[in-house]
Amino acid sequence: MGGQAATCAGDKIIEEMDIQEQAKVVSDPRGMAIEFDGSVCFGSGSTSLKPEIKRILDRVIDDLNHPTDKRSILVEGHSDNVAPGGAVAKKYPTNWHLSTARAGQVTQYLIKQGIKPGRLVPAGYADQWPSEVSWSQVRNGSVTKALIDSLNRSDIQKEKNRRIKIIFATR
Repeated sequence: MGGQAATCAGDKIIEEMDIQEQAKVVSDPRGMAIEFDGSVCFGSGSTSLKPEIKRILDRVIDDLNHPTDKRSILVEGHSDNVAPGGAVAKKYPTNWHLSTARAGQVTQYLIKQGIKPGRLVPAGYADQWPSEVSWSQVRNGSVTKALIDSLNRSDIQKEKNRRIKIIFATR
């Protein structure tokens, strides 16, 4: 699946499943990416996959697991800026731990569905990459605590930031 074909396939899946509000194909310099809104991924402080994300992942398994495609599949976990508390903090003391665990949960789910483990690369970004921030802003260091806080003011923004992004690497 080439870059343009992958983008079209991603858009087609999103349209067929009528999930335009919960998922979108986004431009990423590393490859074609599908970003899943936090509303379908995880609850606050949780690493348990919601049924909606499982349903979406089940639908894209064949596209992810094309037999001739050897490219890496990057699985990125993200969080809002609320530090884990209570029982959650004992297991995931920081948002780095929590977001990495989220990426790991999606990775494990994909492996159970037949994706070759050697293609999957999970990573956690904590609250350092809010959904409204571009790859360039993250890489050039322009993401500040003030920006992160401004993009986590409402419950809707926080929910949006608790997301998963899957990138089909270009190589």
